[in-house]
Amino acid sequence: MAAIAFVFAACEKNDIEKQNGEGSVAAEIHASISDAVLTRVSGTEWTTDDCIGISENRFNQTNIPHTFDGQSFQPAGSAIYFKGAEDATFSAYYPYDEAGGILEASTDGDNQSLKIDFLFASGATANSQNPQVNFINENAEGETDPTKDHSFHHCMSQISVTFQEGVAVDFETEGITDFSFTNLKLEGSFNTATGEAKADEEATVSPLTVDLSGATLTEGQVSASAICFPQEVSEIELSVTVNGVDYHATLSLPDADQNGVPDQALLPGYNYTYNIIVNKTSLQAGTCTIQSWNDAGRYQNEATNTGYDYDQETHTYLVYNLDGLYAWANAVQNDMTLNCTVLNTIILPDVPQGESNWTPIGSVDNPYRGTFDAMFSPIQNMTIYAPDEDYVGMFRVVSEEGSVWAQLFDVDIIGQNYVGFVGLNNGTVKCYLSGSVTGKQYVGGFTGYNNNQVKTVNGLNITYPAGGHVCFRRQICRRCNGV
Repeated sequence: MAAIAFVFAACEKNDIEKQNGEGSVAAEIHASISDAVLTRVSGTEWTTDDCIGISENRFNQTNIPHTFDGQSFQPAGSAIYFKGAEDATFSAYYPYDEAGGILEASTDGDNQSLKIDFLFASGATANSQNPQVNFINENAEGETDPTKDHSFHHCMSQISVTFQEGVAVDFETEGITDFSFTNLKLEGSFNTATGEAKADEEATVSPLTVDLSGATLTEGQVSASAICFPQEVSEIELSVTVNGVDYHATLSLPDADQNGVPDQALLPGYNYTYNIIVNKTSLQAGTCTIQSWNDAGRYQNEATNTGYDYDQETHTYLVYNLDGLYAWANAVQNDMTLNCTVLNTIILPDVPQGESNWTPIGSVDNPYRGTFDAMFSPIQNMTIYAPDEDYVGMFRVVSEEGSVWAQLFDVDIIGQNYVGFVGLNNGTVKCYLSGSVTGKQYVGGFTGYNNNQVKTVNGLNITYPAGGHVCFRRQICRRCNGV
């Protein structure tokens, strides 16, 4: 934080008497921000027409506005006067508000500007004999006495994010449009007398969305920041949109106050910086640098991806990893029209003999009616053990409007009757499989029993007990109509 000094220069006594007839010393105010330190979200310079409110406690001159004219701060109305040789203690805040007191504010995307960067300074003293008021940190090097620190401080919390192109992602061609913090309270207040900023405890959580359409892309990186009210929160939920696809991550908070445990709140005056790598299949968070807007420290953090994005318009889960596939499999149990597109090779976990790593989708009464596409991103190691069940497969039953395309490697599917990649197909199946399918009757690699279209790629080795019916490769079993 730069040292901001307000210099109160005594005017000639006869000039003062002409102004107010009391012989008081008027203040001429100059303020500057050091070029050496980044102090504001926009950089190192005050902006023309920036207005601050100044108060002193001796004669209760409160909330006196002063406006920056490009070189110094000038009174926007009445000046501040010293009345006597006794010390007066001064405070100041930014941005000025005519009413002062408790300012209600919102930090939503439309309000992310300098005027949400609440600043406060206090404790500086002066009198008519020594009219210079210094809002600076008077601690010597190595000292940390808060009673000597009269400099302006940031009262809000700032979160900065740098997005970096990862595997199979190109921001320039695909477009990175915006990002959101989705679990923060955006409504709050700022006390101009004390400098306290805090979120409204009764406020609801809302997304804080930052537009990136005008951001500068430099060497595959895009950076942006958002200011929010200090508040209790154990982690930050992040969403970023690239090429129309939403990526999600959970960002943990570091130990900003250095008390030995991770924080459970965004603290006032601190900047939280996260480096996020956007891969086609996930988000990765690298080093998280945490600093007050004066002092810096470092903290290592990781971001985890949910494994999928949901396209509401097409009613489709876009699945990137195993967690995403299982998320779709759970959701589709309640909605058999829910589509799924697998965008990356997925390997299901090994399980002990006699157990399963997949729960079949659909039933005779409630067949799958959506579109499942894993044709260009194989699924490996699917194991289903259900020797006493009928209609067993990745899909039990597919309806007339249903369509399932997939490559499955190293499957091990065991059922009783109507067993295959699809137990009973009334829709469209296109698949390549390798592995083993076992059952008693109506057993097929692609479908146990087929009533509609099946397109195959290569074949499948199948084991089955004596007396069972089997269909595999591109042969059609005329007895069971399976393929």
